[in-house]
Amino acid sequence: MAGNSKPNLLYVVHRVPFPPNRGDRIRSYNALKFLASRTNVWLACLADEPLDSGCLEELNMLCRNVCIEHLNPTRYIRGICSLAMGNSATEGMFYSSRLNSTIADWCQRVQFDGVVGFCSSVAPYLKQSHLNGIPKIVDLVDVDSQKFSEYAMNAKGLKKFLYRLESKRLRSLEITIGSECEGVTLVTEPEADIYRAMAPDAHVRAATNGIDLEYFDVHASTQSVKQNATCLFVGALDYLPNVNGIDWFCSNVWPSVKAKCPESKLLIVGRNPVEKVKKLADLPGVEVFGSVPDVRPYYQQASVAIAPLQIARGLQNKVLEAMAMKTAILSTPHAVEGIEINGSQVTVASGEDKWIESLLGLFNDQKKRDEIADAGYKFVRDHHCWEKCLQPVADLLGI
Repeated sequence: MAGNSKPNLLYVVHRVPFPPNRGDRIRSYNALKFLASRTNVWLACLADEPLDSGCLEELNMLCRNVCIEHLNPTRYIRGICSLAMGNSATEGMFYSSRLNSTIADWCQRVQFDGVVGFCSSVAPYLKQSHLNGIPKIVDLVDVDSQKFSEYAMNAKGLKKFLYRLESKRLRSLEITIGSECEGVTLVTEPEADIYRAMAPDAHVRAATNGIDLEYFDVHASTQSVKQNATCLFVGALDYLPNVNGIDWFCSNVWPSVKAKCPESKLLIVGRNPVEKVKKLADLPGVEVFGSVPDVRPYYQQASVAIAPLQIARGLQNKVLEAMAMKTAILSTPHAVEGIEINGSQVTVASGEDKWIESLLGLFNDQKKRDEIADAGYKFVRDHHCWEKCLQPVADLLGI
């Protein structure tokens, strides 16, 4: 794709990549900015909620053309139909014939030099004949089939059956993507290794997530100051691993911590809290804020950020954000396995007893918290610049 003028690139994303307020959007938005700096981008994407103010303006500044098609409640019926037809529910839930037609129309008017798909859910859009012969890469981000397999292990009855079936169908789709595309990227080397074992003939690269240190500027002036014995959980509160993780923490860890440290507080911040998460606000010392316009003041208040995930795939942006904000982190092994840390940047604990002991220890040891926070900040500064992290995408595209 390299040349004197910018190449034309089709970027297909399963969810509008703005605002960058959840894990997939953080990655797809920063990938869009990266690609737009090197190519002319035609963005085709889907919306499953109302667009934020300023969304179209931001996307139009980055792209040559933008198409957003809104999904409706029938997506769940399409997901069931897709399963019944032998495909994954994911493919059906994120399919729009209107978006597919727009891509076909663009192909008749534009000579695309390459295609980037974001997540396995956009695979059906890349199969149309208009895109034959055009180099394609897919950013799978995570091995979703593995995630649904883990869901199945922790579920019962019909949910267990459906999760297991979705895992099997997604694995077939993921393998097919590797055989039909010029390259596949995943967010960490461990995820890439899992995928290589599934699809040994695929061209696979790890392209990890970065962090915007200009935005997450710990040195910026603020009215918030770190509060003693205050821990913070950040994440999309309708996402099953986050819901299960914070529920486990509140059920198994928080009561003992609160009993031994009565002044302790837990702040829970994230979009779309489900009812189970909302009810956690009934617990002593727990505050559930839901969606907030700016998460940085909460990091600046917290003495410890927690990542109690029992199921986790890929790389957790909440961990990178806490590091950038110089907040000490307490995590399960699952939540940091995609980050190449040496142990000084994060406190890792398994099981409720170790979590109780570790959290109380961090509350009572400011020097240790500061050492962890400083090491974490230096780590993300040196290893998680977006330009550097996304270079494997550019290499696969030849841009």
